[in-house]
Amino acid sequence: MATSGTYTFNLNTQQVIKDALIEAGVIRDDQEVDGGMYDSARRRLNRILKALQAQGLHLWRTTDCTLILEDGKREYTLGPSGDKWTETLVNTTLSAAEALGQTILSVTSSAGMTAADIVGIELDSGTIDWTTIASVDSTTQITVDVATTGVAASGNRVYAYTALAPKPLKIHSAYIIRAGNETNSTPLNIIPMDEYFQRNDKTTESYPNDVFFRPLLTTAEVKVWPLSADNTSYIVMMAELPLDDVTITTDDLSVPNWWYEAIHYKMSAALALSYGSPIDRVRILEAKSMTTTEEAKNFSAEDTYVQITPEYYLGYHYD
Repeated sequence: MATSGTYTFNLNTQQVIKDALIEAGVIRDDQEVDGGMYDSARRRLNRILKALQAQGLHLWRTTDCTLILEDGKREYTLGPSGDKWTETLVNTTLSAAEALGQTILSVTSSAGMTAADIVGIELDSGTIDWTTIASVDSTTQITVDVATTGVAASGNRVYAYTALAPKPLKIHSAYIIRAGNETNSTPLNIIPMDEYFQRNDKTTESYPNDVFFRPLLTTAEVKVWPLSADNTSYIVMMAELPLDDVTITTDDLSVPNWWYEAIHYKMSAALALSYGSPIDRVRILEAKSMTTTEEAKNFSAEDTYVQITPEYYLGYHYD
């Protein structure tokens, strides 16, 4: 028996909306979706995707993101207009000493770097020169847009990233990598707000032990304690990132395809109710929505283990 050998089935926004309208009994399969109906259904689809984020851990949107720390900084903003928070950190070193005013830099490896990436060069003063990459010249050389403002020794850190990561919805775990010690990591405590505010001296500088995370409306906030004493250590967080909005007809859904059926029936039930389909049809679609959502959630759950330790009681015998 011949099979396709492909595993990349996708649905775009227009297909999801039309299929749901047909299932809801609003249009026939030979009809097109008019503009007003499409706009309304797209808003509904976005609401469903956002509601899906509240249903727990979504492993496909959980990834390691990096926050580069700054000397003496207490509070960081995570999001597309915030601090240096990224999914794509490249970490290397200078392979030769660089003088003041250099734009052509020798690096141990340029792997993962591209033109227009943000790049930071550690100077001997302890500060970081942040600029952009003009070109990746070879596997060991890059050219930057703005010349170095100080001297930098061979072995100093070089960080690069393509873009800032979106605002995280949740942080599940975190660890710190200390400057120049990438082979070792130290787990951090993620603490609640009241515990953070009970810390006595919030200006102490060392290496952070604790992280307080709070999602805001358009960004997220992270406070660290103690404060970082350098500009080159960084925190890696296992972050749950939001699902992408659907904005145009050709946008694919940012969910794995085993969620398509659940989203289809959620959309169908919602549209059937909105457009006044018979109540029996609405109830059937709502029942299908509940079943398919539960199936998708069960499949999306992380495989883990439970360790049970028996308790031992010391018994006493009295004669």
